[in-house]
Amino acid sequence: MLITNGVAGIIINVGDNEYLTNEIQNTANQFKKPILIVKGYQGNDLSLIYSKLQEKYVRTKSIQVSIDRVENPKTEVYFNLNGFIEVCVLSSFLIIFFIFMMGLFIRMKLQAKRYGKIRKLTNKALNTMKVYKYESALLVKSSLHSLQTLIRSDNSDYSHTTTRVAVDEPTCPICLETFLSGEDIRITPCQHEFHKKCVDLWFEENYTCPLCKSNILEKVFKKLQIERTTNGVQIHYGDMVYV
Repeated sequence: MLITNGVAGIIINVGDNEYLTNEIQNTANQFKKPILIVKGYQGNDLSLIYSKLQEKYVRTKSIQVSIDRVENPKTEVYFNLNGFIEVCVLSSFLIIFFIFMMGLFIRMKLQAKRYGKIRKLTNKALNTMKVYKYESALLVKSSLHSLQTLIRSDNSDYSHTTTRVAVDEPTCPICLETFLSGEDIRITPCQHEFHKKCVDLWFEENYTCPLCKSNILEKVFKKLQIERTTNGVQIHYGDMVYV
């Protein structure tokens, strides 16, 4: 309309609006007439000049330009899709984390239940094992240390000889300390001997002999079998299976 009315050019005062400036520059090729963009204080000066020129009947035309921002539909859909993907990824991560923690919790509960059953069986097995007070073999055979044998010789006087018996004191395979008189010694079903306090502490966490690694529960309970699996321990007692 402005072009058909014989407008020679367009002067636009955009003030400090950078967005408006960019939009006009992007659409300038739609006009066949030159466009002058005025910013900031220059716009104020131009308004002052325009008011003075109106007094002298200079043919000018004041144009107010209002450009509404048009959203690109593709861009809007793109941003909305990104937000949806982020929500899906976060939700999936939270669901996977929740499932992982629940699985870990259930596994720990099952393991605690299994080892609780083994602990009860171990306590029963301990009650069936023999315990005795140890007495040093050196004390039992101390009389041999002072025994003197008299040997008569035809060409000599009586000669005195002393016979000594060397006895090695047994040691506990767990603490590697020698058994002392008065200590409680426990005998396992595989006929190995340990300090009672040492082997009882061992059986709090294990059900095998510390020395030969044989299953003491199988030896005590003839029908009992314990198998280690990748998921923990399985207890077989007769035809029954505890997991």
